[in-house]
Amino acid sequence: MSLLAQGRTAEIYAHEETDKIIKLFRSGFPEEAIRQEFAVSQQVCGLGVDAPRLFHRVLTDQRHGIVYERIEGSTMLRHLTGKPWLVWKLSRTMAELHARLHRIELSDAKGYAWRRLAQELEHQIAAAPLLGEDEKSAVIEALKRLPDGHRLCHGDFHPDNVVLGKKNWVIDWMTGTRGNPAGDAARTLVLLRCAVLPEEMPIVKKCIVQAMRHLIAKVYFTRYSQLSGLSSNQIEAWVLPVAAARLNEWIPQGEKLRLLDVVREKLGKPKRA
Repeated sequence: MSLLAQGRTAEIYAHEETDKIIKLFRSGFPEEAIRQEFAVSQQVCGLGVDAPRLFHRVLTDQRHGIVYERIEGSTMLRHLTGKPWLVWKLSRTMAELHARLHRIELSDAKGYAWRRLAQELEHQIAAAPLLGEDEKSAVIEALKRLPDGHRLCHGDFHPDNVVLGKKNWVIDWMTGTRGNPAGDAARTLVLLRCAVLPEEMPIVKKCIVQAMRHLIAKVYFTRYSQLSGLSSNQIEAWVLPVAAARLNEWIPQGEKLRLLDVVREKLGKPKRA
């Protein structure tokens, strides 16, 4: 199979049928999470969202995978690194796509119950290895004071999960939930501010993204707030639980330390020395 792209959790390969691709998850990646991606993706396609259609699950070389529709285009991240002068336009486009998703109201479909954003965050926070029990309790209490919601939330919306082409696609729906859009937007801000870039990205492109990341976050945040009607305070209130929950994910240690600083700053505690 021909490798087309790769990330921390999976690799994308060409399929023998040219209109399809195979997403193969890395060895050791939880099978439950793969089942969740398949189920959420089915539901999302049924909502009319511009997301790749999926066909079936596979097991290849002892690795689990999903066969998806092959879509045309390049990720927004690739556009940003190749044409950095388009940063304002692309950041606004990202905000517009996200706000459009958040207009979709969800109810439990027959045979499928949407996971709740707040509940998923609470589970992740409770399992976060770098937080003390007192810190976990404080973050969960803050989370419980935030308003719930019933809108479609992507859970990992960032420039590498948006594909631009003849139409714009939103991919990787493993973390899709029902909840408050402010929490989903906060997740995007945390990623834009703190995420460590992929190891395979060339150093020059990494430097470009590092130089632009704060501008991307600012333009995205401003445009998203205009379209959603959510204030900066409403979105920033979710940064604490979102950052704490991400500590329990498959991410580099360096990113976890950045997130730990964010959490402790929000809790009024001193950062790491």
